[in-house]
Amino acid sequence: MFTPSNIKKLINVTTITLRKNSVTYEVPIYPNTLKPYLNNLLPLSSVVHTHCIYKSVSKGLLHNREALKAIPGDNMDQKIEHILRNGHDKEESTTRDHNTDKKIRSVSTYLMRRIRYQRRRISLEEAMDIVRRYDVSRDVKVVANSIVKDLTARDADYEREKFRVRVSAKFWEEIRQAFDVEQAGDWMRMDGEVLRKVKAWCEERSIGCEIGDESEEEDEIIC
Repeated sequence: MFTPSNIKKLINVTTITLRKNSVTYEVPIYPNTLKPYLNNLLPLSSVVHTHCIYKSVSKGLLHNREALKAIPGDNMDQKIEHILRNGHDKEESTTRDHNTDKKIRSVSTYLMRRIRYQRRRISLEEAMDIVRRYDVSRDVKVVANSIVKDLTARDADYEREKFRVRVSAKFWEEIRQAFDVEQAGDWMRMDGEVLRKVKAWCEERSIGCEIGDESEEEDEIIC
């Protein structure tokens, strides 16, 4: 039995972790030694801090013999080798998972402003559920726009968010003829794809315009 007085915590380690039958097994090794070991350039003794398998390296908690029976190998070194060859770097995995979650949230936030479901704006939770079904390895805007395109093509309940644009009345007719826009009082309505084209058109001609999406009361001033 391990007590606070005999638990030894390790520092300056890379933790290789393997999950088997819902149980986590960890082996502490010296940093930057795993790849040379896997390429047979270093012996096991030069890689591991101790010839032990842990429940938690950070807490200094070792596995008992019963738990180690689940790991293939006739002795401790063989079991450790199995973990090193089949496990993964815990820190790299944690960092990767964190970055993926952050990317999903960023794409979802962008998606919320670009799409509606049954004419209502979707929540962040709904957007995240959608985004998790897609590959998010590309740029945030590229991913979000591809999701919008896919959803609106496959499901009629999804539609692009409409934006409001207001310019001087003398340019209205020219814009209506050049782009797919709808008249709504003093404003023109359009989706995000058309909005980008209209903005570029206005900027080329140094025309000021007011832009806002339909669910916001305050408008963004674009000059």
